[in-house]
Amino acid sequence: MLAAEPYPGAVDAIRRWHDAGHYIQITSHRSTDAHGATETWLRRIELPFDELYCSYDKVAHCIEIGVGVLVDDSPANIRRALEQNILAATLVHPWNQDVCDEEPVICAGDWPELERKLRPVLSHASRVA
Repeated sequence: MLAAEPYPGAVDAIRRWHDAGHYIQITSHRSTDAHGATETWLRRIELPFDELYCSYDKVAHCIEIGVGVLVDDSPANIRRALEQNILAATLVHPWNQDVCDEEPVICAGDWPELERKLRPVLSHASRVA
């Protein structure tokens, strides 16, 4: 994991959101044992964040802390977020194309497009996961 590279444009977009005052919650679908390695990686790629939470139930934590926007690629997480009135956004992949076609999700082909599409809605949300 420590050798992984972030999606092009992701760190820059998240940095701009953080600089604009948005609370950046990184909720990773990993065991709590992976917290240290995940934090090391986030700091290595210089991704700003306010909190890191490792759990197999991202949406429950998002509900608990009042996240307004969830950026995730899992169709199950996206659908659960929508059921809880959390705005969902994703990069389109073969495994989540259906959710983009069927649900009111902000979908984009890459991070710069996702950032553009989220710009109008982020003015109403303070917490992004």
